[in-house]
Amino acid sequence: MAADTARKDPFAGALDSTARLPGIALPWIAALREEARGHYAALGPPTVKLEDWKYTNLNRLSRIGFAPDAGLPPVKVDTVPVGSTLSAEAHLAVLVNGRFRPDLSSLPEGDAGPEIASLAELLERAPDALQPVLGRIASSDSMPLVALNTALWQDGLVIRFKPGAAIEKPVHVVSIGTADDTPRLFHPRLLILAEENSRG
Repeated sequence: MAADTARKDPFAGALDSTARLPGIALPWIAALREEARGHYAALGPPTVKLEDWKYTNLNRLSRIGFAPDAGLPPVKVDTVPVGSTLSAEAHLAVLVNGRFRPDLSSLPEGDAGPEIASLAELLERAPDALQPVLGRIASSDSMPLVALNTALWQDGLVIRFKPGAAIEKPVHVVSIGTADDTPRLFHPRLLILAEENSRG
């Protein structure tokens, strides 16, 4: 049964190498990722036998042959597709294949709005600020795709609403997935910090 599960797992190959993942040299990040890898290995991909997944069958994904986006050349994206969902008055934070793209985003200026930063960049610049919160909210021990995301995320967003801040415009997060001839696998992580007395 274990061999059959491994054969059908569309994500197993992505777990083979974590050497290039952000923060892997930090002991607490390495431990967090390793724990998540263990949880995913024990749980396997979700199936329709699980209550939360009974209407979502992932079996077809095993035939696609995903490659981790980290090992592939970047796909060029210069614009954000504009439609009715982007017409609302809001700050815009754009991810392309899981990586934050401030050049495509429309971020708040000055101290009036929320702080929006790349998760990977913030981890490099101020890891101590993330240690108390990263991986503490969504549990990886019983949710396999949370475990997979925790093990493999490369970037994402940190959105911090400062103490006492009254937010006039919402933050619209747009995640664009794109590929060339190779289907790409990416795992963005979104961390939202609403500090004391902040409100929208």
